[in-house]
Amino acid sequence: MFSITKAIGKYQDELEESKESDIIKTIEHIYFAIRGVIFKGNEYEHEHEQSRELFHPLYFSDEVNNKGLEATTSRIEYLKEKNIYNDKIEKLFTDLQEIIGRDYDKDSAIKRAFGKVIYSEFRGVISRNKTEASHVKITEGESGCILNIELHKNNLTKFNLQDDLYFNDSVIIETPMILNFSESIQNSKSLFAAQDKKSRLRSLGRANIAFHIKDLDAKLRNSAYEEDLFFNSNDSDLYEKITGIINGKIKFDKKRDEFVYSKGKESHSIVNVASGIKSFGILQMLLSLTF
Repeated sequence: MFSITKAIGKYQDELEESKESDIIKTIEHIYFAIRGVIFKGNEYEHEHEQSRELFHPLYFSDEVNNKGLEATTSRIEYLKEKNIYNDKIEKLFTDLQEIIGRDYDKDSAIKRAFGKVIYSEFRGVISRNKTEASHVKITEGESGCILNIELHKNNLTKFNLQDDLYFNDSVIIETPMILNFSESIQNSKSLFAAQDKKSRLRSLGRANIAFHIKDLDAKLRNSAYEEDLFFNSNDSDLYEKITGIINGKIKFDKKRDEFVYSKGKESHSIVNVASGIKSFGILQMLLSLTF
């Protein structure tokens, strides 16, 4: 199910190499270009939270996925009202709009993406030995079959998606030791990743790793952003229970480039934290990012 969800959610990468990566990278450039003016100036202090939510990379990229170019137009107007829209920022928004507007063939892209993620996760072997034909069907209520996948000797022959799935993302929770090796995971490569020319050159000689591990690591690293923008811990009994159990919080510290366990005024490197606390910390970070 993880492979199916990821193939559907990441199909654009097959036609526009590293498109998603370029969108996030450009949004982050916009965020860092304007945050010094908007977020630190007393003149805009009363609009601090609104501005941070508007341009926060996670929120901005989600809205781009949902609304496309409309998500950029409202932000351009906002920056012009604040007299912050200069030539540099205009160029970044122009680049972002160009990336968003590229055409793609969804059906064929999903099929290729599924083949890649299957190879990344299972080295292409998902059928039982000596099984020539296999299939996956997903049905939903009276709608009948909304997804039909057929394989012959582990080769994908059909990926027929009739309607969108109820959910658009998934995650596989790994061993808590994943937090210790985040840097190594970042320096590894996965077949199911952006593969533009620069990415291919940078990945030469790097170790291969299953995509679900890199996907989980990327999600957990996003805990470096201020989760309070999207998540109120008071609204989640589970989050509060976990925080009480481990008597603190775990999140990624971008300055230290590692996961950190905070307990009151104390701060501990993740390598010095017990595995049980790490396990709960992984759930805590995913909850804080609304997973």
